[in-house]
Amino acid sequence: MRLQRGLVRLALGGCAGLLASEPAPAQLLIVEPPGGASVVQHVELAYAFGAGGAVTWVSLRAERGPLALVAALDADALCDEGLDAWFGALEEAASTRVASPQGLSSICGQSLSPLLVAWPRAPGVAPQVVGLRQSEDVRALLEDQGLPLPTALPAAESYVVWSWPKLDGAFTTRTLRISSAGAPLELAPHASFPVLLSALTRGPMTFAGELASSELAVRLVVAKQQTHDYHEQAAAWLSEHDAPLLELRARGPLFDWSFYAGVSVPPLVLRYAQAAARELPELDGAACSQQLDALRAPRSAADLVACGAATDAGLALAAVDSEVATLERLLASSRNGVSWRAFAPGGELASPVLRARELDTSSCVSAPPQPTSVGPSPVSGGVTGSPGASDRDVEPQPTEAVIPPASRQGQGYCYGSRDPSSPYCDDFSCSCGPAPSSSDSETD
Repeated sequence: MRLQRGLVRLALGGCAGLLASEPAPAQLLIVEPPGGASVVQHVELAYAFGAGGAVTWVSLRAERGPLALVAALDADALCDEGLDAWFGALEEAASTRVASPQGLSSICGQSLSPLLVAWPRAPGVAPQVVGLRQSEDVRALLEDQGLPLPTALPAAESYVVWSWPKLDGAFTTRTLRISSAGAPLELAPHASFPVLLSALTRGPMTFAGELASSELAVRLVVAKQQTHDYHEQAAAWLSEHDAPLLELRARGPLFDWSFYAGVSVPPLVLRYAQAAARELPELDGAACSQQLDALRAPRSAADLVACGAATDAGLALAAVDSEVATLERLLASSRNGVSWRAFAPGGELASPVLRARELDTSSCVSAPPQPTSVGPSPVSGGVTGSPGASDRDVEPQPTEAVIPPASRQGQGYCYGSRDPSSPYCDDFSCSCGPAPSSSDSETD
């Protein structure tokens, strides 16, 4: 296995170990200091599976260390580092956008645009890595670090322990990636905290017990800087309910620009290429973006090799089959664990737009100092139209309007030097024309 940028290779030096007679499902187990509340704030977990080998990505956000993550693995598993850019791109493509109550496009002299729900993260902290054959060795290693295992480890063909020492402040772990010819890894049950679950699947798939994110009674606060209480509402929901919340299910966000309530959202592959180039200065971000965009219709397995060391997106598409790949995003609780087995074929499209139920204008100098209750919106969906257009009197629908690919000129998707004046292109954009009107867009 390849371990870089501060990772330590010890013991086995790889994920593969000795054969076991009947290995349990591959699992990820979080190990925290004993006693007290959980130090984990949330976990980012991503799956890609359905056609080729499966891929699992994981990153932890914690208040402090020490902390460890144990992977119980199959014989063919390969452990590696992914780029932190992968989770950042998944968030921007699929995370909820909190929009104003239906019919409101401005208030207090401010335009109300949907706000992306971004979760706290920082550049990943590299772990120490140890590969071991026996569960007893894993337990002894963790006890030496003040992290005793609360339960027995599942039987496995090998174990890998990623650990982070005592740290006084909040930190985000490096993105860790496990590839296997078999199945993705399951997150073992743990203390209750949010799991931000993204999945690339072969066609639409539902997650057992899922409910729409519109279950949350989110408040939009209009002040000098608009804010919302989505994080608090989501954490409260997950602490009381086992049902995960669906934020998005769609194909369009992978390769095409999407419009949600008048906001244009770059495709996942473009945002990944841009963020990867910032993380890997030697990477040609524009070339990477073009290579990934070409994977929407791969001609052979060789076509799936793109972007040099930035391999996350290519591996994900190879595991799914990019021609039918679908992106799902959910919020789940860690209390009962999270498993890829909970996915089943089917499911209606869902856009990431969530209408706020309450509008707080108490900080507006021109508005009465009291929150305004508006009640739930009947559908938490997206609205097609050109950026900046009002969505007044338009019922949101779970569909997407997309901008055609880069081959179309003047559509806000092109390459070259950065043009800061362009509102639709970023980092590797040239002078991009305006986005098309809804009549020129294609609906997925």
